[in-house]
Amino acid sequence: MGAGCCVQDSKGNKKKQAQYKNQNDYQNDRQYIREQQKEYERIQKQNQKKHNAQKFQGQGIQLGGTGHEEQDDPYIQRQKALEAAEKRQQQGNYRGISKDGQADYELRKKKYEMAEQYKNQNNGRENYLREAWKKKQICHPDRNQNSINSCEDMYPQYVWAYEILSDPQRKEDYDLYGITKQDTNKIFERQNYQYEKNQRYQGMDNSQNNEEFDKEAYKKEYREQYRKQREKEKKEEEKKKEQLKQQEKIEEEKREEERKKKQEEEEELFRQKQEYEQYLKKMANEELKKLQEKQEETQNINTTIYSYIGIGIVIFIVIITTFIYFLFDMFNQENKLSISERQQKHENEFEQLKIKTNQTAQNITKNQKKYEYQLEDKIDQKLDDYKKQSDIEFSSISERQQKHETEFEQLKIETNQTTQNITENQKKFKDELELKNQRFFSNWQNEADKTSKYILEQQITNQSIQKKINSINEGFQNLVKNGPGWFQADLSIQFFFEKPVFLDPPKNECANKTIICFIYY
Repeated sequence: MGAGCCVQDSKGNKKKQAQYKNQNDYQNDRQYIREQQKEYERIQKQNQKKHNAQKFQGQGIQLGGTGHEEQDDPYIQRQKALEAAEKRQQQGNYRGISKDGQADYELRKKKYEMAEQYKNQNNGRENYLREAWKKKQICHPDRNQNSINSCEDMYPQYVWAYEILSDPQRKEDYDLYGITKQDTNKIFERQNYQYEKNQRYQGMDNSQNNEEFDKEAYKKEYREQYRKQREKEKKEEEKKKEQLKQQEKIEEEKREEERKKKQEEEEELFRQKQEYEQYLKKMANEELKKLQEKQEETQNINTTIYSYIGIGIVIFIVIITTFIYFLFDMFNQENKLSISERQQKHENEFEQLKIKTNQTAQNITKNQKKYEYQLEDKIDQKLDDYKKQSDIEFSSISERQQKHETEFEQLKIETNQTTQNITENQKKFKDELELKNQRFFSNWQNEADKTSKYILEQQITNQSIQKKINSINEGFQNLVKNGPGWFQADLSIQFFFEKPVFLDPPKNECANKTIICFIYY
C-alpha cells in the first residue's frame, strides 16, 4: 500500500477571517498552521527518500551507478541528465525526444494557454463554458465551412478547453498543477512506450537511464512554468491592490480639499458680512456729514444776502452824491437866479430828496423783511425735507441692521445645535467602540482557545499518521524482498497500483480545512 495527504484551503477560511477584526492576529494563526504543515510534509519527504534509497540501491549498482542517485536534489539530477545528453550529442549517440513527441508537446502548450483564457474564476463557471461552446460551434467545419481556414487550428483548442472546464476532476488538477494527470500520461506515451516495456528487465543501458532523467526534467519544466504564471498573477493582484490604495488616498485628499474649501467659503461669508456692516456705518456717517454741510450752506446764503443789502445801500448813496453833484453844477449855471432863490430851491429840493430817500428807505426795509421771511420759509421747508429723507434712510438702515442681527443670532443657534449634536455623536461612538472592543477581545480569546485545541489534536493525528507510514514502509520492504523481479526494477509505485480510492475526511478535522486523503491498492 501507498499513502499520501494533500491539504487544500476551503471556504471555511474566509468565514474565519471575517471573525478576526485584527488582521495581525489572523495572519499569525495562519503562519503557525502553515509552519506545522511544512514540517509534516518535510518529514514525509524524508521518509520517502529513505525508502526509495533502500529500495533502488541494488538496482542503481546493477545499472552502473553508485546507488545514491535518488538521494540527490532534483536540480542536481537535472544538471547531470543535461550533461550526459550533451556528451551523447557530441558523440553522435543522442536519442532525445522524437519529432512526434516534440510536436505533441508544442500542441499541448498552446492548449494550456487557451484553457487559461477560459479558466473558472469567482462564480463565473457557466459563462466561460458558454463562451467556449459558442466558439466551438462557430469554428466547427460542418456548421461554418467558410471559416475552415481561420478555425482549423483553433477548433481542437476550444474542444480541449471545454472538456477541461466541464470535467470537475480535471479542472481541479489543472487549477492545482497547471496540467492534468491524464494529459501528462498522453504527452509521454509515444516517447516512452518502449521504455515502459524494457523497464521490467534488470539489464538496462545507460542511455535509457538518462532518458528517465529527461522525462522527469520535462515534467518539472511544466510545473515551473505554471508556478511562474501563478507568481505573475499574484504580482498583478498586488499591483491592483496598490492602485486601489492610491485611489483611496487621492479620494481622501480630495475630501480634505473640499472640507478646506468649505471652511474658506464660510470665513469669506463672515468677512463679507462684517465688511457690509462697516459699509452701512460709513454710509450713515457720510449722509450725516452731507446734512451738516447743507446746513452750513444755508447759513452762508444768509450772510451773502446781508452783504448784498449793504452793497445796495452803498450804491444808493453813490447815486445820491452824483445827483447832488449834478444839481450843484446846475446851480453854478444859473447865474441869473439869486442866492436866496437858489437857497430856497435847494432847500425845497433837499426836502423833496429827503422825503424820497425816506420813502425809498422804507420800501427797502419792507422789501428786505419780505425777502428775509421768504428765505426763512424756504430754508425751513428744505430742512424739513432733509429731515424726512434722513429719517427714512435711518429707518431703512436700522431695519437692515436688525435683519442682520437676527440672521447672526440664528447662525449662532445653529452652530450651538451642531456642536451639541457632534458631542452627543462622539459619546455614542465611544460607547459603541468600547462595547465592540470588549466583544472582540472575548471572541478572540475563545478563538485562540479553539485554535490551541485544534493544534493539539492535529499534532496527535500527525503522530498517528507517522506511525501508519512507518508500518506501511515496513510492508513495502517485505514486498520488495519477497516480491517478483519485475517489481524490483520498477522506479515508481503508480505502475503497480492502478485505481485510487478517496476516503471521506472526518467532520471534526474539516471544520476549517478540507483534508483529502487517498491510498493506492
